[in-house]
Amino acid sequence: MRWLIVAIIGFSQLLRVATANGEDPTGAEGWEQLAQEEVVRIHSHFDWVGTQVADLDEEIQWPKSSPPFHLEVIEQKDFDIPIVVNRAVKDWMTYYLGPGRRTFEVYLSRSARFEAMIRKEFAARGLPQDLIYIAMIESGFVADAFSKSGACGIWQIMPSTARLYDVRQDWWVDDRRDPIRSTQAAASLLLDLKKSWGDWYLALAAYNGGGRMVKRGMNQTGSSDFWTIARSGVLAGETRNYVPKFIAATILGKYREVYGFADVKYLPSEQLDVVELGGGATVAQLAQCGGISERELRSTNPGLLRNATPPEGYPLRLPLGAREAFVTCISEANLFQSMSFKKHVVLKGEVMSSICERYDVAQDIVLRTNDRDDPNQLRAGETLLIPIMDSVADAETVQSHTVARGDTLSGLATKYSVSVQQIQDWNSLSTVTIHVGQQLEIGVPGSSRGLETAYKVQAADTLSSIAIRYGVTVSELQRWNQLHYGTLIRVGQQLTVFMQGTQWREYTVKDGDSLGKIAAKHACTVKDLKVWNSLSTTFLRPGQRLRVRD
Repeated sequence: MRWLIVAIIGFSQLLRVATANGEDPTGAEGWEQLAQEEVVRIHSHFDWVGTQVADLDEEIQWPKSSPPFHLEVIEQKDFDIPIVVNRAVKDWMTYYLGPGRRTFEVYLSRSARFEAMIRKEFAARGLPQDLIYIAMIESGFVADAFSKSGACGIWQIMPSTARLYDVRQDWWVDDRRDPIRSTQAAASLLLDLKKSWGDWYLALAAYNGGGRMVKRGMNQTGSSDFWTIARSGVLAGETRNYVPKFIAATILGKYREVYGFADVKYLPSEQLDVVELGGGATVAQLAQCGGISERELRSTNPGLLRNATPPEGYPLRLPLGAREAFVTCISEANLFQSMSFKKHVVLKGEVMSSICERYDVAQDIVLRTNDRDDPNQLRAGETLLIPIMDSVADAETVQSHTVARGDTLSGLATKYSVSVQQIQDWNSLSTVTIHVGQQLEIGVPGSSRGLETAYKVQAADTLSSIAIRYGVTVSELQRWNQLHYGTLIRVGQQLTVFMQGTQWREYTVKDGDSLGKIAAKHACTVKDLKVWNSLSTTFLRPGQRLRVRD
């Protein structure tokens, strides 16, 4: 009994550091920090009760102040997995009802966020519902939990397991962090483990320690009973304690009111809409279209590793009810038009300003896309994500240039009023080296500009709606007004628009004319006439000249 009391006190001191800043579970930010700190060492907790246990069935001599087990309420019919209550299980109940009570409350609070989704998936796959408590002891239901062994997500899936079950892991995305996709993978894994081992306790041991360890234990003991194998000492301490810890968490979660967890404040269940994106965009742009914060968008899409979605598209998850407005916004904004991302590997001595100048993109956009605040914190060899908008197709004309002696990309960029990066993109150049006689395609902006006019941005305007009104492209508006990719327009902002001369003519106002009559004659709207002619009222006078479209 002495070792148990000492262990409880010592472990209580360890946890007190982690839980000192714990907040109300409805204030998720504070508890997310607690969870991240705990998940780093979560697997080391298993050794607490197991290292000195000689007999898993030996009764504990409880200190007088310890809470009761309430064994009388535990009935097998309440569970869909086998329930055994022995010394190892009681040791974990001791921890969760004592020094780990606050931690268990946090776990219960967070479980509500994903519980409906997990139970629905398990029901569809024919899995026991009580297996949800695996996620509790693995990660405490933290979506982006990452262990020192490389396991990730609420189910703590290893990279090799993710590859086996086709879970995406690349520079852009780690779907082990995605609760939905990782739950699907975990369900498949658990079904395969149960099929392989024929027993849920052995399947759980294999989930934690791997099948080789379980097989070795079976061979050395000649038994297929988990408890017999656990007593033999063949299993690692973490795996030996995994099953009793799971059973303890399941019992306390099932009878939470009995064990004093009736007042837990649960996080709301996550209800999401999904939009299949047709291209890449920054988190800032997507959040603005969804009417939510960047932090909330990242929370609903924890699988995203970058501050942008992959250029080939992505199934973006939004809070329930945000889908319709979001789809309208990305359509009107032409969000994915001629847009791509480039990976830039920082060279020794490079600075952020020179990188942004090379790609003709605003520094604040690059900083936000790469989730950083300080432009001075660059390391040689690191990769930056650069949003690229322009292409040859965006230019008004394309001409060929034959490289002459003395030509450089920077000199040609200055000559044709384009950027070095644009010339590289148009000609698939990986370096700035060019040679005499080489043919280069160069888009020439402004060669077909028509009548220049000023447009004042109105409420609800988008670059797309303005471009349609004037018969130009979004890229042309961006180029004429030096709007870098990702730059937002604001109400009252003055934009320069070049209208093609062949599309416009003058109309002289006659007696009896009104904007409505003139609009009807020229198949446009009153608003069009007012915009084209910068009219603030509908008042007209005979002889007044208006610009109208042919």
